[in-house]
Amino acid sequence: MSDTPTVNVSLDIDRLFVEPTELDGDPVDVRSLMRAAVVEAAATKLMAGFDYEELHELRQEVQRVRSDMVRERLAAEVAAAMDLPVQRTTRWGEKKGEVVTIRELIRLELEAFLRGTQTNRRHDSHDKTPNNLAELIGQVANETMRGELGSTVMEARKVVAKRVQEILLDKVTKEMTKPR
Repeated sequence: MSDTPTVNVSLDIDRLFVEPTELDGDPVDVRSLMRAAVVEAAATKLMAGFDYEELHELRQEVQRVRSDMVRERLAAEVAAAMDLPVQRTTRWGEKKGEVVTIRELIRLELEAFLRGTQTNRRHDSHDKTPNNLAELIGQVANETMRGELGSTVMEARKVVAKRVQEILLDKVTKEMTKPR
């Protein structure tokens, strides 16, 4: 015996047969209708003993499991894509600069934001749609640094500004009080 749970479902094929009409006579459409009918019959059979609350909980669990599976697969693909080389381009597709990885491109955009040199690449004030990957990363970096991380960035800037001011005052004071 296997430890894997099994479910036996019997379906009445005669009740599932879908007669194609003129409108859905394409074999692909008929297969789709048959698949939908089989799924509906199987779901009806499997769910026969459940009440509404149990069905709702089951649906949520199925969605959670499916989301976790998709998230896991996407995470692996995104992680692999982060180190792939990309050629930066202008809005018109002309090569610009050296080939970099997406991870490096994100870092460059974040550094530009922190230095205050991130440029508004869009000249059309009505259309904010990014034209290429660099613009999209720049837009997301800007939104993230101003939104979710906005208060953290502001606090960090204050700490850095205060420390720079202390160092500068100390150096200037020493320079001005030094015997001449």
